[in-house]
Amino acid sequence: MFPSSSPSIAIDNNAELQTEIDTWINTGTSQYGHISTWDVSRVENFSNLFSGKSSFNEDISGWSTGQVTRMRYMFNNAGQFNQNIGGWDTSNVESFEGMFYGAAQFDQDIGGWNTAKASNLAGMFQGAAGFNQALKDWDIGQVTTLGSTFYEATSFNGDITLWDTRKVSTLQNTFFGAQAFNSNIGSWDTGLVTSLDSTFYGASAFNVDINGWNTGEVLSMSQTFRTAAAFNRGLNGWNTAKVTAINGMFQQAAVFDQDLNSWDTGNVVLMWNTFGGASAFNGDISSWDVSKVTTFWNMFNWAAAFNSDISGWDTSSAEHIGDMFHVASSFNINIGSWDVSRIGSLANTFARAYAFNQPLGGWDVSGVTTFHRAFFQASVFNQDLCAWNDHISPTADMGGSTFLGTSCESKETPQLYGSYWGPLCSMSCVPSEAPSITPSGQPSSAPSSLPSQQPTDESANQSASPSLIASESPSTKPSESPSIQPSSAPSVNPSSLPSESPSAPTGVPCLPDRTSVDAALLDIPTAEGTYGPIGDWCFEAMSLDNLFVSQNMGDFSYNINGWDVSKVTDMTALFQDTSNFNHDVSAWDTSRVTDMTQLFRGCYLYNNDLSGWKLSQVTSVSGMFNGAVAFDQDITGWDVSKVYNMNDLFWNAESFNQDISVWNVGQTTSMVRTFRETEAFNQDLSAWDVSKVSLVGRMFTDAAAFNTDLCAWKSKLPSNADVTLMFDGSACPYTSDPSYIGGEWAQMCNWCIPEPSNAPSLEPSQQPSDQPVNAPSDQPSFAPSDLPTTNTPPPTPQPTLEPTDEPTPQPTDQPTDSPTSPGP
Repeated sequence: MFPSSSPSIAIDNNAELQTEIDTWINTGTSQYGHISTWDVSRVENFSNLFSGKSSFNEDISGWSTGQVTRMRYMFNNAGQFNQNIGGWDTSNVESFEGMFYGAAQFDQDIGGWNTAKASNLAGMFQGAAGFNQALKDWDIGQVTTLGSTFYEATSFNGDITLWDTRKVSTLQNTFFGAQAFNSNIGSWDTGLVTSLDSTFYGASAFNVDINGWNTGEVLSMSQTFRTAAAFNRGLNGWNTAKVTAINGMFQQAAVFDQDLNSWDTGNVVLMWNTFGGASAFNGDISSWDVSKVTTFWNMFNWAAAFNSDISGWDTSSAEHIGDMFHVASSFNINIGSWDVSRIGSLANTFARAYAFNQPLGGWDVSGVTTFHRAFFQASVFNQDLCAWNDHISPTADMGGSTFLGTSCESKETPQLYGSYWGPLCSMSCVPSEAPSITPSGQPSSAPSSLPSQQPTDESANQSASPSLIASESPSTKPSESPSIQPSSAPSVNPSSLPSESPSAPTGVPCLPDRTSVDAALLDIPTAEGTYGPIGDWCFEAMSLDNLFVSQNMGDFSYNINGWDVSKVTDMTALFQDTSNFNHDVSAWDTSRVTDMTQLFRGCYLYNNDLSGWKLSQVTSVSGMFNGAVAFDQDITGWDVSKVYNMNDLFWNAESFNQDISVWNVGQTTSMVRTFRETEAFNQDLSAWDVSKVSLVGRMFTDAAAFNTDLCAWKSKLPSNADVTLMFDGSACPYTSDPSYIGGEWAQMCNWCIPEPSNAPSLEPSQQPSDQPVNAPSDQPSFAPSDLPTTNTPPPTPQPTLEPTDEPTPQPTDQPTDSPTSPGP
């Protein structure tokens, strides 16, 4: 029998009720009798009562709820709960936020609830995968936020046509992942809505006419229809005059193909991934004003049908166009007049753009630092780019496959010949011989004339005459017409050569290009006969990306600390998966390297001194020590001031626990999974300048020791930063996602400020009584690599975890989210 009830004894408040519920669930007994008979009529706050009570499924339908004003996260992750509570009196409830968050079994008729006083339905049915009830009669006239209300409510398709949304200001994530939803909401009043970020992201059945929505106040439309696989409705009636971000808006919206030419995009700054993977899209957007857009990265990536005329776009503000037309297999519009003077990278821009063959010789590429795979497998491209010789920086990274797979006359990776860059698609760009330097540093005698074609044996010629790094001095600057061959070789002033690039040992040439390096590593004994002992090799300007991956040298064990890499610009994945590598490379001069992505990824034994390395030119350290489980060296002094990508930097580097608090991360925009599974790490990072970091999802996930207070970050991070699962599985006293509550960030590892935002600050050890143990935010439940931001530049495209010679892969719904495994 149940314990006898005591109807005359009422429970007074939330804390008392919470204690009694815990006792009931743990022991099955209570001083008040059976839980179904408790007198809770005096309790005003039901927040979190059954939060995390995954097995609870008792009948509480008879509870008196007439005084309750808050039901926030009441059944948060109560996965088994599915009782009929449709008769509850909810007439005084003001907040239903997160009430059924993660209540996967709940599917009861609550359509008769009185919601007239409710102002907050954010996340109410988030993750309630079984819920599909009619809510058409709810009065939501006072509701101001519907953020994440039906987020991943995968069964829901109830009629909410007549909801009064006139006071709603955000529809962010409202139907994110609501795969069944296709209710007619075209008549909703959206006049106050400011955010449509991810509203229909993953709503794969949705295809309702919402062209009549009033979007005049909307500021951001990031990822609005991403992976909305069925959506193909006209939107030309939308007012986009205030919108600043449409990044990812139609990404992977596979059937969308509508005319959007009437849109006012004059205030848009971010267009990255707007039509990425929108394979059917070929709408007219020729009149778009893109004069303020800074980022076009991935915009038409895998947009297979797109060939709209965008030749007249004003791209003068553009800073990022990497991967813009990657696998845009139909695109062949003349965009030779575009202003690309602010662009820093052309990596993969036209990779596998199979139809593209337009003149780009007029582009100002003087600011471009990497051309890596810019035209990779653009199979018909054969345009002469000799004019670029006047502009390319002498330190630019030409990558290993810039023209590979094109129809260019020369598909070789351009090399620096004296003051000229080598063949740029055409064979006639450069002199056949370049001024050379003797080992002593004196210029050799130059031929009186130069043939118009390159020598057949290019590597032999370069071995005899090591190429120079171009100076800005008049004596080595290219002529104004690089296609015209000079009558004599320019003179060379040895004093103008960079002092940090020592000459090769007397009589021993440097390896001139990547092809020769690859060949040398395949036959080291023969190569040592030409270039000297492997431990003393030197390298001309080139990329060493994927060096040992491409050579399948997982057991590489040579001592290479003496290598002269002072001219190398790219070390991406250089030692990746070289599992037994643990040699000293502390003497390497890395001062010209710009990319160290995945450099030691999977080097399980590596733990050597790198404190002397110079990273002052490096822009990406993404995945650099991913899976380097032994690494724990002092790298405090590294200059990371130019790094903008720290994704996965120490992921699964489980021994690392060095003080890097003084690092200058002011230019960093992405820190996704930076310390994920860095089990030993627990250093103070509160002083870091994270003002430009828009992505910190899973940053400390499963960093089991980390519990440092990061409250200082709440006033630094952009208000729209993605913080999904940032502290999940860490040792922080408060591990739920930081929430933006009216003012500063609500918590950063420790609890920083209470709710409401104008109340006194709490001590880190305190938590508001109505805050759930695992309070969700309005952010997606995974850490996408490209979530929207409206105030900061986006991250650079993340490299794949398995570097290959392929360009960026086709977009997927979610990013790869598995670290390098250290093995069994």
